Amino acid sequence: MEFSGVMLLILLFSLSSSVINSNLSPTNIKSWCDKTYFPETCENVLKNDPKYANTQIKGNSDFLKLSLQLAFDRAVNASKVAHELGPKCRDNNEKAAWTNCVDLYEKNVVTLKQSVDPNYGCIPFNSSPKCSPKNVRTWLSTALDNIDTCEQGFVDIDMTDNVMPLVLDKVQEDLIVNALGLISENN
Repeated sequence: MEFSGVMLLILLFSLSSSVINSNLSPTNIKSWCDKTYFPETCENVLKNDPKYANTQIKGNSDFLKLSLQLAFDRAVNASKVAHELGPKCRDNNEKAAWTNCVDLYEKNVVTLKQSVDPNYGCIPFNSSPKCSPKNVRTWLSTALDNIDTCEQGFVDIDMTDNVMPLVLDKVQEDLIVNALGLISENN
């Protein structure tokens, strides 16, 4: 009798574990990502980055928090990539545009960190006076403006074929737009 009770507990635990970890199954990823402006980008990042494999989404607030984290993580990555591209610059003008992008991408990291930093208490909103839906929308919009400004710097000097395509990160932009859309819909 005791053996079957232990087996039952093991079976129940393994079933509950698979239910908990199934939150980001391909079907659930698609279902959640379909709520965003760029569902394909959302799906690709969640399916291909093991960092998010055990993430649990219980509701809209969890998905918004995850979307903000995705945008922040991609901003960190974009900043790192931008830093590494300096040696590819062909002249002083391109180097100046690149330097501007590096600065703007660093600002994005600092700005977006506020939306995921537990010290700001952004999720749930208004748990901290520093964080409100309006603040987070402003931070996300600023990050998009910084990406546009980076791109425009290369366009202005007519050097869009070398460093610019490597610096610009469409995935970063899509993830920020997704988070901005979710925050606007939910608040």
